[in-house]
Amino acid sequence: MGIGCAVLAGGKNSRMSGLEKAFIQVEGIPIIHRVLDIVKPLFDEVSVISNKPWLYSAISGINIYPDKIAEKGPLGGIYTALLHSSSDGIFIIACDMPYPSPSIIKQIIQHFDLYPASIVVPRHQGFLEPLFAVYPKSLNHLLHSFLSFSASLAIYQFIQDSPHIFLDLPDSEEIEKSFQNINRLKDLPDGILRSSGN
Repeated sequence: MGIGCAVLAGGKNSRMSGLEKAFIQVEGIPIIHRVLDIVKPLFDEVSVISNKPWLYSAISGINIYPDKIAEKGPLGGIYTALLHSSSDGIFIIACDMPYPSPSIIKQIIQHFDLYPASIVVPRHQGFLEPLFAVYPKSLNHLLHSFLSFSASLAIYQFIQDSPHIFLDLPDSEEIEKSFQNINRLKDLPDGILRSSGN
């Protein structure tokens, strides 16, 4: 069954003045298209997790799912992706990462092949990248319990409470660029503010 991929696009964009991050254009291409162009050749199963599915209805070759449990942040998106997936695990990537590296994705997948019951999270300069990681479908019941009963929705807490492997990555321009994300207006390259999703 292998590994599928889910792009999390369910954020509220509160720090983006209402712009839909997924459709901000970087070098003339909406970020969501940049991400999908990278991941679609790597995975047989690709989905977008969004509570605005109409924004993605014109994109071919993907499944679109709204959050199964509302207001649970990125963990709710991961739960939804695992719930709908027929794969052994899901590579999760945020919709605001315009330069994902296929080679780094492949490294993460290779580690998941070795540890198929564990979350595989890359770690770079001491920082975890939980929205560029593989989550096993076998943990979905544990994740449901965490969402239902934990006082925390922190993704780092769930990882610590679950079987996990950290993949330490060296410093390189490719890795720095791959983990770059557009989280605030000031993160936009060259002051780009255009969002084709609005």
